[in-house]
Formats: sequence, structure tokens, C-alpha cells
Amino acid sequence: MANAIVPRLQGDEYQARVFWTEATRLFQDNPIVTAVGFEVDGIRVFDDVAVFYGGTHRDGTDPDVRADYFQVKFHVAQDGAFTAAALTDPAFIGAEMVSLLQRLRDAQRRHAPTGREARFIILAPWPIAHDDVLGELYSNANESLRLDRLAAGGPKSKMGRTRAMWRSHLGLSTDEELFLVLRTLRIRTSHPPLDGLLRYLNPLLINAGMRPYPDGKVANLYDGLPGKLMQAGQRQFTRDQLAEVIAREGLHQPRPATAREAGRQIGIRSFRRWAENMDDETERILCLLPHFDGRNIRDASLWNKQLAPAVRDYLQDAINGAEAVDLHLDTHLSVAFTAGWCLDPKTGVVANPVQRGVNGRTTWCLADGPPCHDEHVWTQRVIELTGAPDVAVVLSVSRAAIAEAELFIREHLPAVGQIIELNPCSGTGSGSIRDAAHARRLADDAAEIVAAAQQQRPRNTVVHVFAAAPNGLMFFLGQVARVWGRCIMYEHDFDRTQPTAYTPSVSLPFPLTTISGGVPARGSKISV
Repeated sequence: MANAIVPRLQGDEYQARVFWTEATRLFQDNPIVTAVGFEVDGIRVFDDVAVFYGGTHRDGTDPDVRADYFQVKFHVAQDGAFTAAALTDPAFIGAEMVSLLQRLRDAQRRHAPTGREARFIILAPWPIAHDDVLGELYSNANESLRLDRLAAGGPKSKMGRTRAMWRSHLGLSTDEELFLVLRTLRIRTSHPPLDGLLRYLNPLLINAGMRPYPDGKVANLYDGLPGKLMQAGQRQFTRDQLAEVIAREGLHQPRPATAREAGRQIGIRSFRRWAENMDDETERILCLLPHFDGRNIRDASLWNKQLAPAVRDYLQDAINGAEAVDLHLDTHLSVAFTAGWCLDPKTGVVANPVQRGVNGRTTWCLADGPPCHDEHVWTQRVIELTGAPDVAVVLSVSRAAIAEAELFIREHLPAVGQIIELNPCSGTGSGSIRDAAHARRLADDAAEIVAAAQQQRPRNTVVHVFAAAPNGLMFFLGQVARVWGRCIMYEHDFDRTQPTAYTPSVSLPFPLTTISGGVPARGSKISV
């Protein structure tokens, strides 16, 4: 009996932590969420947590959605995965009679009759099976199923058999009826485990003006409070209603003080994980997710043909005369570097990268502290290869990058004759950069070191950039890298899905229009 009770209690705690994750969205500076619910009334399925939006939700792919409904499934062990067949198996969600797809069908008919009014999100620590047809259908861009792929192929094809299995299970006659149901489904896979979720949740609580989960204690108020409120008849909360609960229960904590007035909040996203709610934190965003499958770009040519110009055009439009911007960057390093290149100091715009770390989001603003006066910030090592003209620079800031980078350069870049390895004097790791001033000094000195090396080589050398570093540093480096002339960024293959450890990404410079600051202009809140 005890063995059965523990997973159930852990599941309740997991559901509560998902609720608080969504509830912090009510307290953003630019909230689009109007209410958050727990075990909400009015919906028989996907009722564990609900998020309600006012007006037009600024999601470019789902502009009409008014609510997100979550089914939270906690698993003690990582011994399962999402598959196409599992969605039809009641046991997969701990039920006896009704499957996840059947619950989805019933919820869609009642709450999203056109397939656009609501999204139904299954959230679990389990992944999608990589060798199952569901893996071919899953979109990393927005956690949906790619209905264009499902529609491809005849009745005897793999997709055709999948369509037939799901239609039969749901009692539907046509593919159009099936697609209407599936359009509302989102699968949030590989969600952090119970304790790991706190590393993500605590910074959100702090930024929302709430105390973090107590460190090192077995019991805490947060995990049990939603259930107690539900028992008292409170299942749904506006910002004011939840603020009253937080104050009454002693969970309020003033937000961290800032030393400056915040600039216009804008953002760029090429990852979804941990950036799902960037819309709440910014006035407008550039969403690059449709160009990627996971971390990998769909086509290498997109880096220079579409992504780099999109970053340039977005920044030109989003700044729109502003004197200062806080730029949220949940992106590949190449995108952060390109953003810095577009917003170099000559634009007259004070651009502060917003860096995500273990303590939440931190705005790296040079005005917040004194300059960095360290005598040296980099240790450097030069690896001579051949008499070839190009230079490669390898930045090992958050982790050691030289081993894989050197191997890739030797095997695939014969034009590189010299490698410059740079390691922070403060050490390599997540805490190697102290603050904005330290990051700026690292960027400035790296640019000077590479430029000095170029002086000893033939004219018109290309700089090849390999980095394991925070996005904020790469943004600052992009701002000062024009001194190098032409440079090429490389992305590391963390998922080991590519034939090589690195792939080339953005090549700079590319045609740039002038981006300049001035008197801030008022603009609508939109997603790009």
C-alpha cells in the first residue's frame, strides 16, 4: 500500500509545481494571462491546470487561443515513452476505459469546436520514442503534431496506417475530423523531474515577487496550498485574487531591486524549452522555432538566407527609435552573436542582453556597476596548424570546447592555419562570468586578441568562431567583432544527430540596414 501511495503523493506535488510555474505568469510586467486554475470546473479532462488569456494571445501559430488546459502525468521512473499507439491506450495515462486521444476528442468538441479556441497539453517527464511514427510527427517548434506529414501518403503507407488507427479508435469517418481533434493537442515531453523542476521554478517565483521554495526542508507550503484552496472552493485565480492568497500565507517577497529603469523589453527565441512564456516578459518577440527541428536547423542555407536577415529586420522594427532595449535571448549562440552584430555601439542604442542562469533572468547592463579592472581576463594558447590564412577562435567559457573544435577544424577546415584557444582567467564553468562589466571586458579583449593575430597573417583572413559561452557574452562579442572583417559562426551538435561535432551557421557580414535609436515610439504587442 505504501509503495502505491508515494507515487500518488509525488504526482500531487508535481501538479502543484506546474500550477505555480504557470501562476507566476500573472505577475509579469506585460501579462497576457488573466487567470490560472487548478482542478478547474467546467472541463472533465485536461483539468489539472488551466491558463486563461484575455484579448488576442500573442502566439503567432495560435493567435485565437483563449485557454490552455493541462493534463499533468508524473512518472516515478524514466521507463516509458510517448508513441502513436500509447495515445490510444487508457493504461498509458493510468485510466481503465478512456484513452488520452478519446479525452482529447471530447475536450475539443466542447471547448475548441473550430480547433482554435483552446490547446490541450499533456505534460510528462517521459520523452517521445525516437523510433516511433510519433517522433516523425512531433514538432519541436510548438509541441504540436505536424498534420502535413500525417496527411502525406496513401492508406497503406506508414502515415496512412496511423491515420486509420486513430480514426478507428475515435470513431471518426474522415481525416478532416481527425485533424480537427489533433490540431488542439500539445505534447510537452521530457519535462524536468520533481526536484529538477524547482531549479526552473524558483527564479520565476522570485521574479514574480514570491518567496522561493524553502531549501533543504521536507515540507513546504507551496506543494499543499493549491489542494487546500481547492477544498475551500477556490479553483481559479486572477492576479489580484492570487496576490491576496500569497500575502495572507506569508509567501510574498519584494522583487529584487534594480539599479536602473528598464529599457523596452524585446526578445528572440529559437528554443522553446524554458522560453514558452517569453510573450509575457516582452513587448514583442521574434520566434525562429519554425526553422528548427529541435536544436538542428531544417536546412543549413536558412542561416544566411532567412534567419540572419530576420534578426536584422526584427531589431530594426522592434527598436523603432528606442534609446535602450533589454533583449531576451533564448537562442542558439549564432543568433545571439548576430543580434550583437546588428546592434553594434555605433547604432546609438543601449542594448542589454537578458541572460538566463541558475538564479533566473539577469539583465547584463553596464550601468549597473563599475567597469572590470582585471589585469587579464583570458588565458590564451595558440595552435599552429599550417600556412593556411584563416584563424579559428575557440571560447571555452561555460565548458571546455577545444577538443572537439580542434578535431573538427583539422578534419574539415583546411583553410584554417591557426587556432586561438581562449579560457577565462576566472575559470571555466557556469559561474565564470561575474557580471555585465566582466562579460563586456571578455568580449572586448577577445576581439583584440583575434584582431592582433590577423595582423600577422595574409589580408582578408576569415575568422571561424567556436564557442561554449552564455548568450550575453556572444551578444557583446558580436557587437565588437566587425573589426575581424568576415567571420563564420559554428553550432555544436549537442544531440549527436549530425555527422560532425560542429556545423557552420551564420556568415558575417551580410547586408545591413542602419539601426538607430532615438525617442521611444509606442508599438503594439505582437509576435513576429
